[in-house]
Amino acid sequence: MAADETIDYAKSFSYEKVFAQAKWFHEDLQKGDWREIQKVENKSTFWIKTFPNEEIPTKVLVKYQLSLSAQQFIEISNPKNLQLRRKWDKAFIDNEVLEEYPNNGGYLISNRIEMPWPLNDREFLLYTTAAIEVEWYGKQAYIIPYINASHKSKPATEGPYVRGTNGGQFSVITADENDGDHACTVFALSHNLYNGYVPARHVEWMFARAVPKAFTKFFDSLIEGHKMYFEDKQ
Repeated sequence: MAADETIDYAKSFSYEKVFAQAKWFHEDLQKGDWREIQKVENKSTFWIKTFPNEEIPTKVLVKYQLSLSAQQFIEISNPKNLQLRRKWDKAFIDNEVLEEYPNNGGYLISNRIEMPWPLNDREFLLYTTAAIEVEWYGKQAYIIPYINASHKSKPATEGPYVRGTNGGQFSVITADENDGDHACTVFALSHNLYNGYVPARHVEWMFARAVPKAFTKFFDSLIEGHKMYFEDKQ
């Protein structure tokens, strides 16, 4: 594929494939061979596992409890609200809609992750959709897909940032069993290639620290963003 080519991701997207991926990771986690790297009681747990033969070997799973209902999380996460996200998101910055597909076909977006010196910031292009309702092990839930993308307006070899590769990620949102009007749980996968210069021998060490930090920063700023921009509407 040419560097400046744009695929019609709305036509090629398969929610069934993303949902099957989410279930596979959930069930693999139950086998007990993921290493717990961070746990905050009644808030979050992060696990890491390396699959040596895969293109993106290091994966991080997270289960995060939020003081928002599932519907509130879905609303603030919807790409149609990306302009507001530019104001509240302190983890994934410079959020931009590059293309909106007709008939609720989803969005092609870009964002940037700030990297510690001496590494350059990483930019990601992603295809995503509004949350899709699913049945998650007998419970009502919603899944949000994130799929690596390209766009003619942002050639991968141009610009000031290193283009990262998203391995295909998801967030599964379920209402809290005891307080569904005010709380939900997010089960999510993070696995990226940061490309550019990253010391190979330290990748798992870096991910074990960077991913929990980024997710915690994102969810904390999401809660604050909901208070600032969405709470008064309800």
